[in-house]
Amino acid sequence: LDGSDAPAEWAALPSYDGTTTRFDMPGEYGNIAWTDDGSCCSQYMQAESDFTWQPKVLGGGGMVNGALTMRPPAADLAEWPDGWQLHDLAAQFTKLETDLTLTATPSTDGVQHATDPRDAFEAGFAGAGYDFTLLDADPDARASTYSRVQVTAVGGARQSSATKYLPTAKLRASLEVKTNAAAVRLLKSGDTVVGVHYDGGVARLASGGRVVLTAGALATPALLQLSGIGPASALKELYQSDLLDDPHNLCGADSTTSLGCDDLTEGGAAALAAFDSDDISDTHWVANDAVGAGLSDHTMTRLTFRKPGLVGFDASARAANAAQLAAYFTNKTGPYAQYAPLSVAYLQSPYATNLSPPPSAPPAPPSPGADIEVFVGTDSATNDAEAFDCYVMLLRPRTSTALDVLADVAYPRGYRTFPRDYGRLYLHDADDIATMAWGVAETASALLDADPSISVQLGSSVPLAAGVKPSADQVAALVASWDHSHLQGNHWAGTCAVGSCACSADARVAGTSNVHVADASLHPGQLSAHPVLTVMATAAEVAARILATDEGLTACSDATSSATCALADACYWCDTTGRNTADTTPTGLCLAEGTPGDCIITPDTTSVFDNPTTSTEPEGCTPYPPPSPSGG
Repeated sequence: LDGSDAPAEWAALPSYDGTTTRFDMPGEYGNIAWTDDGSCCSQYMQAESDFTWQPKVLGGGGMVNGALTMRPPAADLAEWPDGWQLHDLAAQFTKLETDLTLTATPSTDGVQHATDPRDAFEAGFAGAGYDFTLLDADPDARASTYSRVQVTAVGGARQSSATKYLPTAKLRASLEVKTNAAAVRLLKSGDTVVGVHYDGGVARLASGGRVVLTAGALATPALLQLSGIGPASALKELYQSDLLDDPHNLCGADSTTSLGCDDLTEGGAAALAAFDSDDISDTHWVANDAVGAGLSDHTMTRLTFRKPGLVGFDASARAANAAQLAAYFTNKTGPYAQYAPLSVAYLQSPYATNLSPPPSAPPAPPSPGADIEVFVGTDSATNDAEAFDCYVMLLRPRTSTALDVLADVAYPRGYRTFPRDYGRLYLHDADDIATMAWGVAETASALLDADPSISVQLGSSVPLAAGVKPSADQVAALVASWDHSHLQGNHWAGTCAVGSCACSADARVAGTSNVHVADASLHPGQLSAHPVLTVMATAAEVAARILATDEGLTACSDATSSATCALADACYWCDTTGRNTADTTPTGLCLAEGTPGDCIITPDTTSVFDNPTTSTEPEGCTPYPPPSPSGG
């Protein structure tokens, strides 16, 4: 894709081919994101969302992730709106699985390398009664199984949506790809976008043209709000912070662009008065309460195991890995030809039955399925040569929050994004905490029972003696940690969910006539799987629906964006212990009354009340203070 960035250490190797970039090499992916020493790769990171690591490269997250590629269980999508169930997207999943090269052995010699950690991991789960299966043999029956990971690679090199589809697409005379051209805002006239302002210019839409946003679940809602599309309260704050200004006068009265777009700051006093009356219909803003709502992520806890004589592989130690690098550059073989996760297990905790059962849909999805994933890599963050890390990941978190766009002059564009209540994202629910603790204990027991010579280390504490299992208190302390638990999965989703923020017919943003979303923002909740294949399938489905429609540019309105409950599929209440529970009220509307000490949380998680008429936050619903990024 015309890139040339390679680590400096490669150039000193006679075997370096001069064309491989750091993004092409599967084993290099752990050295791109989450690097703490600043050596790489801030130029590829979205600066406005620096509480996590989101890339800005062709191919997006598919160019920097671990490439685990799998279908979700049917039960996951059964919670999505009608028309977006797994069987509705089956054709897109099948096409992707045909187009892409899925393999458990991306090295061209057809084997996995640096497998000592994998072997100890698999021996443990096999001994605990887990069945070995192919990862996608039956997505609905993953619970109590372990598998080799399935990734996308061709000839030992990373494969992504960009490497697979973009080279052919670039041959079209009608396509122009602009790089180093970050989108600044959408320029609209009423409910129709007429252009896109980007660094370096303006892209004008032809009559009947459409805009498809694929900036990811953090940047897409931010771009919408900065374009005057979002919750009225958020737009008011952006206006007061001068973030809706038009510094280039693209839409002003003396503009020579002839775009005919609306100046979002025109009539500011009237706009604020309209906001105060809860009616912004006469302003140039588009009210959509669900833009930015429903932000969720997977979360993980790290366990470190040590086995005498084990040989792992640290991909960051390039100077010591000259032979392995030479094997890659010469034959595309060895540990650098593979992503670090090698094997994965799926666990069903005793708390899985507490997840809200999905509505019935053909075919009827099983419930509850796996609610924990555990995966193993080839090394350890401790840098102990005989150690390896396992990550216990919560698949179906029960809580979410909203994403805020905040004015901040310390950032290049004058704003940053941040979760409104970071503490709600990770292990905020009592059942989620219990699920994670059970998964940590189950993983430790499996590996130690299979091999008593193995020892386990919980967090930064001293490793336990060989064969000694952690106590319940030790597990609880680990799970409570923000350094070794509450780790980001970096699987952001839900900030413009289909059926609420975006209309079900073609993922058009509610209140607009020609703006569509085709990224993980559309996913109403977290998947019991790594999301990349579902993100691609969703995007392909959106594209197909746009191409198939003969509807003119009229604003869609079937989403529930302007309702009091922005995400009206469910409501939640919180008792004095801080535990959140799905409301079983069959109407799906906001809970109309509460008992003393209870609080009511609207499904967009932005409003907390101890009864419908007061905003006093009761004890037990106090949010955690936002911690520093985990770097996970």
